[in-house]
Amino acid sequence: HGHAKPGAQPVRPFSAAEPSIARVWDFLLGGKDNFAADRELAAKLLRVFPRATELARESRQFQARAVAHVAAQGVRQFIDLGCGLPTVPNTHETAQSVHPDALVVYVDNDEQVLTHAGSILGKAPGVCTVAGDLSHPDEILYNWHVRRALDFFQPICVILAMTLHFCDAEVAGRVTHQLIDGLPYGSYLIVSVGQL
Repeated sequence: HGHAKPGAQPVRPFSAAEPSIARVWDFLLGGKDNFAADRELAAKLLRVFPRATELARESRQFQARAVAHVAAQGVRQFIDLGCGLPTVPNTHETAQSVHPDALVVYVDNDEQVLTHAGSILGKAPGVCTVAGDLSHPDEILYNWHVRRALDFFQPICVILAMTLHFCDAEVAGRVTHQLIDGLPYGSYLIVSVGQL
């Protein structure tokens, strides 16, 4: 008692009153899973960076192309870190269009994302969802759900799509290095970041 566990708090509780990055992104992509607080933050973002909607769409298209490319290299296992709310195309749809037996683990720390992903994406074969915080990559890589779903003796592709810019450079570097060090030989890392 008295001392908190040093690891991550893997789930950010749901609150419609507080904006969520996942729901802001959903709004920018034309989704319906967002609230007034999210739309207000999106409006502020658009005032500062008017191309945010275009960036959201283009980054999603890049992610789909990158996943398809990696799958075409023979990789059949994917971890989508900070996956956000389900949108089209989802990572498993892209990967499984190349390899129908591809496996995808979706990871996020937002309670609403996990609920939606579990109910929508979790019904697809070869898909599971896991609570995890990007700033503690080892806790994700050694999560027993992840270890049960994926074969760490075969290449794995980790996706960090539009997530690392929420960390400072030191944390982003540490996270990236820990992920690379924890993956099997022949694995891939897909990264996209937003810059003003």
